[in-house]
Amino acid sequence: MLLVKKPSTSRRLGKASQFSTTSRLAFGPAMALLLATAVLMTGCTPTPERADADRPATVYPPQPAFAPSPIPSGADDVPTAEATTMTMLADYSSKGTPLDTGVLLNGSQGAYPPTRNLHWLTSQAAQISAMGINEIRIDDVFNDASYDVINVGGNGEIQYDFSKLDSVLLPLIDNGITPFIVLSYMPLAFAPSHHELPSTTILWTDAVSELVSHYVLLGHAGWSYEVWNEPDTEKWSGSIADYNEFYAASADAVNTADPKAKVGGSATSGIHSAGNWSGSFIDYLGANPEVPADFFSFHNYRVPNWDDVSEVQGWLDQAGRGSVPIYVTEWNNISFMDHGPGQGSDTNSSVDGSSFIAAQMYRALGSGVAKVFYFSPVEGLNYRSPYNGDLGLITVDGHRKSAGNVFEMYSRLDSVLIDSDISGEGSATQDVYGLLTKNAKEATAEAILWNNTASDVVSSVSLQGLPYADSKFRVTEKVVSAAKGNAFSDGYNFISPAYPSANENAPVVSDEIIAGAATFERQIRVPANGVVSLSLSASDEAVGQLVISAPPAAINLASTQSGAVATASSSIEAVNEDWGVAGVTDGRRHAFEPRQPAVRGWSSELRSEPIGAESITIDLGATKPVDSMVLWPRDSQAYNGAGFPIDFTVRGSQDNITWEPLYSATNYNDGKVVEGPQTISLPPGEFRYLKVEATALAVAETTPQTQYAFQLTELEAYRTGVSNGGFESSALDGWTFKGVASAESSTVRSGKYSLALSGKGAAASMFVKGLLPDTTYTFGGHVRSESKVGAVTVAVSGTGTDDVSQDVRSTNWRPAWVTFTTGHDATSATISVTKRGAQGLAWADDFLLTQKAE
Repeated sequence: MLLVKKPSTSRRLGKASQFSTTSRLAFGPAMALLLATAVLMTGCTPTPERADADRPATVYPPQPAFAPSPIPSGADDVPTAEATTMTMLADYSSKGTPLDTGVLLNGSQGAYPPTRNLHWLTSQAAQISAMGINEIRIDDVFNDASYDVINVGGNGEIQYDFSKLDSVLLPLIDNGITPFIVLSYMPLAFAPSHHELPSTTILWTDAVSELVSHYVLLGHAGWSYEVWNEPDTEKWSGSIADYNEFYAASADAVNTADPKAKVGGSATSGIHSAGNWSGSFIDYLGANPEVPADFFSFHNYRVPNWDDVSEVQGWLDQAGRGSVPIYVTEWNNISFMDHGPGQGSDTNSSVDGSSFIAAQMYRALGSGVAKVFYFSPVEGLNYRSPYNGDLGLITVDGHRKSAGNVFEMYSRLDSVLIDSDISGEGSATQDVYGLLTKNAKEATAEAILWNNTASDVVSSVSLQGLPYADSKFRVTEKVVSAAKGNAFSDGYNFISPAYPSANENAPVVSDEIIAGAATFERQIRVPANGVVSLSLSASDEAVGQLVISAPPAAINLASTQSGAVATASSSIEAVNEDWGVAGVTDGRRHAFEPRQPAVRGWSSELRSEPIGAESITIDLGATKPVDSMVLWPRDSQAYNGAGFPIDFTVRGSQDNITWEPLYSATNYNDGKVVEGPQTISLPPGEFRYLKVEATALAVAETTPQTQYAFQLTELEAYRTGVSNGGFESSALDGWTFKGVASAESSTVRSGKYSLALSGKGAAASMFVKGLLPDTTYTFGGHVRSESKVGAVTVAVSGTGTDDVSQDVRSTNWRPAWVTFTTGHDATSATISVTKRGAQGLAWADDFLLTQKAE
């Protein structure tokens, strides 16, 4: 059993209909995309509920082929010609010291051009959560082009509209992430440019008060607010003295609106920047003790250490403000974001890569810093390039980088840090090093080893005093390297159609049950620029190696990279404007416009009337099994939902001549503008061609006159294998329930809805027909709990062989999956998800059923 300990989080509950009775069974899967991360698999354990216990053995005709299950661990790393050694000795029984990973697990989101698309960042909220990030710094909140919070009315009064900012911040909260707000930059209603002082201070302080009060009224008191961003650069046109006074007025406005809030500054680009901004600000705080400062902040780049923290602490002590916590609100190695593929954080060995990140995070723990914020959770400077040497944990297109796997490894650490004796080449600088944590109550241990050098390291690990003298225990090893847990190795000049891609998530490379012992000793090869994690827990399974499997992946069959080609009834082909039929299969899901270069997708020719047929046809390249389609609308602020059809049909064909109707919509979404990706359930079938034909068009342009078209940013097709596995039917079609279940729209991993379970033992199950005998399948999805007490169980039963299940305990989204093999005459199974604890809610989303490739 995997035990994942995370702090509890606040959340916003959305309205959803409740179910306590059995809903009808139906085939017609909906699609919700997987952004999976590798987690540990439990062994085969009895599943308490057997919804099919009394069901007679029946032979069902086979379904169309299922999507292939991923291969577990991918390619092997090539050993380096030479290797160094490291020794790690630790005693689990020692007292240790408390470990607060909340110091480390924070992000500073760059105000990249894509942030002006209000769907872009929120589409990665669950992925950010899955990496363990607790708090995310949001810049640019008063920038008119981003959120348009402040406007001037016809009679000159100031008007506030937080709806756009809400649409970004509230989904983060729903995914367990607390916003950290940067009060920047200046609204144009107050000054001639975003980097100038306001015409009068009261205009600014009123705006700050309105913003803070707005979120207090929504139930979000106690957030942190940072006054401006890098005032020591061109982002501030005033003097140091101007900033100090500006800070004091802003801090007073924050505290008046929310006495529980934390406020701080000066958020400089570095403590030694020209003009001594940081030192001057601290002197100002010392001379004005009445000015509130709940933290002092600065940015840390281009140094592989945290030495500036101790220097700042000395300045604070001298100023009589030594108790003020120190925050580093942006950190990385270098700050360049455009040095080309393979640079930045692109891969394990790049200058800001995963091995550097692992070492630098550990160094922060002993530096005296209160919080650090990694720049940046999601990247997007060059948003047309899958990789360009940017600094994100996640690419602009939603694939996790190797550094993101390191964040997840740190998020799994236990709450007590054990002193370790580590020696060997590179240990003095902690470039070759490791750590061990424990949870004595649960008898678990987590270790991370890293190697921030270009040669392999053979690590001799010796753990003493383990609590397993009288029980067997399980040791699970994962790795991030050049070939594993490194999406860059899957290709850097195209967008992978698989989520996750083959080597995106850190794979399990060893999973072993060991006979009872109080010691554990093993030699572990940590690859060049690699990171390895070890998880130990008590077990009652048989001694020996466990079978390793990988989580199922959602593979877009309609992608250019999958061999698909699009044609259309008509098409605007304008390369400079990024309109073209090829854009509907290029993997780019969001529209970025009007800035250049734009990302748009496909548009039919513009019409003056909404009536008239326009269609897009996808040739998959070969006949393939399909059961769902996802239509990504044009979703920029200026054209959100534009051109999405009101009446349309979906048809499939094997020869492009005879067409089978699969779906029909009239007055789709009641004729209202659509928000985000639209998932279409299709009857499972095998097709080479898919056609979407619109007969009632929506408004595409309003200037210089209203015009109509059929427009999509992206079209995707999938074989999910699970009817309504993404719960996009708000009626939860296809599932049978025990207890209380709901389709919830606030806490979702992707799409519009997820499954919410309330009460101990609440469960959803589905009887799946048409499996093949003696065949291996993988069933999995993503789960999350409101409370860390009690697991969420994903299980499969009634297969003609052993029932299998996996328990996950996490307040962050985590993948959960099981692999099973059907019996000699078994053609069905029951898949299920069950809430084990009584407290809070549990959520599930994005289930897939895949088949082992022959």
